[in-house]
Amino acid sequence: MSEIMTAKEVAEHLRLNERTVLRLAQNGKIPAAKIARRWRFQRSTVNQWLETQMHGMRTEELNGLIEHGPLTILDTLRPELISLELSAENKSDVLKELGGLLVRQNELDSPDQFLISLLRREEMMTTAIGDGIAIPHPRQPETTLPRKALTVVGRSSQGVDFGSLDGQPTHLFFLLCAPSDKIHLQLMARLTRLLRSNKCVRALLAATDPESVINIISSEEESLIGNPSSVTSL
Repeated sequence: MSEIMTAKEVAEHLRLNERTVLRLAQNGKIPAAKIARRWRFQRSTVNQWLETQMHGMRTEELNGLIEHGPLTILDTLRPELISLELSAENKSDVLKELGGLLVRQNELDSPDQFLISLLRREEMMTTAIGDGIAIPHPRQPETTLPRKALTVVGRSSQGVDFGSLDGQPTHLFFLLCAPSDKIHLQLMARLTRLLRSNKCVRALLAATDPESVINIISSEEESLIGNPSSVTSL
């Protein structure tokens, strides 16, 4: 898969009209450079740009990224990868603790390199999206070490300063691990859409065990499948 993309390839990647991509490039709203009078895009940079845009996207736009039939968040969850009592008090230790869950399940061949990749992503821009939620992930999803898509869930009762843009402590952490950038972006879009439900977030904050977390996410995803444009705000 080429790192340098044409406008047509970006349009297919983002499920946008090619003219829309060209207009975004011309207006400086998407990272791009002109080479031999043609716009060219760096895949990793486009993906990083898209991640920063997701939180403000309309639900319909997120649905376009998700497509029909991809992995759900539920598909990537396992009880042993959920910790509801994180003890970490800072960003680095949170990432170590979440990664430790993968280590104990023999999902990482190089834990130190995985942690470095997570920290490098945080150096670029915090993955704390506000409202007490963060979605950490490696800088380049395609180099994530687990061979299958996994989501590690962590909860901190006291909250951690994760550099959130709203300045508030972060309580819920969803560490995304995906074998490709396409799957990563689909899961990111799914998770972003799911966490717009205040009811779901409150339930996750009150969950008493990993099985409850899985049931809450399963129920929320089922409701979104039935009505993909809905966002609960009760």
